Amino acid sequence: MTTTQRIFTTIVITTLVQLTTANAGHAAPPVINSFTASLDLSVNAEGSNKVDLSWNTSGGYWLAYIYEDIGFQPLNGSTSVFPSAGIRRYTLVVNNAALETTTKTIEIEIPALEPPQLTISDGGQSANPITIDMFAPPPLTLSWDDRPSFVLIKKPDGSNAINPSSDNEAFWSATSYDIDPNDLQLGNNIFTVRYCIVTDFTSFEEMEFLCSAPAQAIVYKGPSRFDGRFREVLTPGSDFTLTWGSTGHFWHISSPSLGIAQFVSGPTSFQLTNLPAGIHDITLVTCVLTSGGECSNAPNVGDPITDTKQLIVSSTQPSWTTRAWSDDFSSLNVHPSWKFGLHGLPLDTLIDSTNDIWSMGEFSQSIAHVDNGQMTSHEVPLLRVLQGSKFRKVAPFGGFGVAPTPITILGERIIESVGPNGERYIWFTQGGELLSKEPATNHSRIGRFYADGVDDPSTQDDDRFCMYNVPGSGNEVIGLAWDGNPDWLQTRIWFAESQPSATGSIAQGDIVTFPDGGITSFAPSELPCENFLDYSQAQPNSAHQYCQSGQTTGCFQRVGLPNSFGPSHLIYDQVNDAIWFTEFYGDSLGRYDIISDSIDRYPLPTSSRPGPISFLYASAIWQVRQDANYVYFSEWQDAGVARFDKSAPPNTCKTLDANGNNPCIDEIHIPLGSNDMFGHSIELSGNQLWFTLDNPVASSLERDGTLLGYIDTSSWQSGVLYTDVAADSGGIRHSVGPAGFTGISINSAGNRIVVNEFLRQQIIELVQ
Repeated sequence: MTTTQRIFTTIVITTLVQLTTANAGHAAPPVINSFTASLDLSVNAEGSNKVDLSWNTSGGYWLAYIYEDIGFQPLNGSTSVFPSAGIRRYTLVVNNAALETTTKTIEIEIPALEPPQLTISDGGQSANPITIDMFAPPPLTLSWDDRPSFVLIKKPDGSNAINPSSDNEAFWSATSYDIDPNDLQLGNNIFTVRYCIVTDFTSFEEMEFLCSAPAQAIVYKGPSRFDGRFREVLTPGSDFTLTWGSTGHFWHISSPSLGIAQFVSGPTSFQLTNLPAGIHDITLVTCVLTSGGECSNAPNVGDPITDTKQLIVSSTQPSWTTRAWSDDFSSLNVHPSWKFGLHGLPLDTLIDSTNDIWSMGEFSQSIAHVDNGQMTSHEVPLLRVLQGSKFRKVAPFGGFGVAPTPITILGERIIESVGPNGERYIWFTQGGELLSKEPATNHSRIGRFYADGVDDPSTQDDDRFCMYNVPGSGNEVIGLAWDGNPDWLQTRIWFAESQPSATGSIAQGDIVTFPDGGITSFAPSELPCENFLDYSQAQPNSAHQYCQSGQTTGCFQRVGLPNSFGPSHLIYDQVNDAIWFTEFYGDSLGRYDIISDSIDRYPLPTSSRPGPISFLYASAIWQVRQDANYVYFSEWQDAGVARFDKSAPPNTCKTLDANGNNPCIDEIHIPLGSNDMFGHSIELSGNQLWFTLDNPVASSLERDGTLLGYIDTSSWQSGVLYTDVAADSGGIRHSVGPAGFTGISINSAGNRIVVNEFLRQQIIELVQ
């Protein structure tokens, strides 16, 4: 902004303020006669993301303003913008001299370019991902479906693929690209491909273009890998045959728990007989002889690349049945949350009491809503302050140590409370940054959305929201629960304050500290909404504070958890007036007795699959549910589900036995298609405990593995796995990433199930 523009803007704002008193009560509110947005496809024949905005007002004073990021405009006029694809929202604000305001909000959908569908051919097979022999790598061809556009290809080293026939070397108008296998590194090699169209062309150095989401093509260059699932579940005494690919000269099989360390030559298989009970990890090394006579699958490298398989051998583990989703459901519906840029990566989901669907995500600024198949997004309100010539949202949340941001990285839980006449309140968390390095500028908020309310169209933000600021900062709120009381004057909301903070990069193994976390509750009827708290101030002037000594109303009642390690999710036990909570990093299930104000912790069984960041967590207990007899929970790292017996004497549950088991906990290990899968969410429906498996590794070779299933809670001895949901729901988003099912919700009738697809940014609905 020039000096002249800055002075002009300051004069306008100052004049408006000065005239407020003199003109109050004498002016009619301004009128917005029209405000329209239209997609202009005339830039070129292939379409573009150019949007033309036009407006006409009367009764306004000097200037209007258009959110987001368009800025001050004349009272009547037009302008063009080039937003990215998705649902875009624009709000026109007009003031008169008395600062009476009129607003109008419009939305327009900018068509998104579909990501390319990618395949890789080695001359014999076409697949994505594809595995090639590191000892005899074949020539490869990357192909995509033809579109009237060009593509940009990023190679595994981050550089652009060079197109010798293009005027601009990075733009590919062909439909294939030859890959030199000798340029590939050992392990995963990821090519990302985007479709793009030109929206404004001056020269190759000064052009604007719109691109699709990146699609991935993955080439795994390496030694032999085990066939079948990473984790298999067997009964004691079973036989099992290990098989693998034929690359290499000979192989080494080892398993300390089975007492095996053996070289194998000839057939690519190994027979295991009469397997004993236990958890057995088996390692495969593909051997070639190095110059020093060592077994290595990388010439002259002493540390070979290995593959692993895990066998769970137990008489207490359930038997598993594999089924197609169409065996039990009549339809699979996909709701595209990726169209709503503010929704982020969908994490938790909810089917409310009227069968509407709600979702929230990480890296988000909104909650998503599906009503009768139509998806909308509700932007969470934040104060906007004038910075330069434009109003910007305040930034309550940490941003990976870079700068505060209006985007909450943690968006972990969304629930419903219901009033005496069926009023629906949707509650959600905005927890800020995970493991914040700057906790003083990392706030948390609890949000409430009145689903049966009506938004006032004359106000800029959605009036159905009410935001509660969690006192202080660095709280990192994750879990959320309702006490079930429909009386608005008596109901309480509970949440978990995780509060871990990092002193540096986790990837570098820096220390993570854990201030005492807490379980906190408040009565919403006793506190004002703080939708527009000024987080640009070092100490926001919030009316929301923790209760002081002797204070019980109009404040947040916090129960500190001494020596806690990341209290995460929680649930209210109405019968026993208690809170059950999980400690993600502490590997324990906790219980807070509200009447006695006492805390008990119950350790989890020893982890069956130590985490990649083992100093942070082991089993990594996550979500929690309950019925009359048990508390159920998911294990993220161990990819399992478990139940805690409520009837067991508490003192018998506080230590592990000699085998690392808790006598009060029954644990189930879910079969896994690959070692990239992790347990995530659970939900109870009748006598079924449903679970999702997350696949957050974008480079995972397993794109469509078994990610959804349930355990029969009446027997605890049988389970069902649905193997084709991810493959059938992928559609145009299949190449974007693995499905990665996260949140799950089931309606009260048990005939509709909703799960979130994290990396593909979709909400999947199964209907019976």
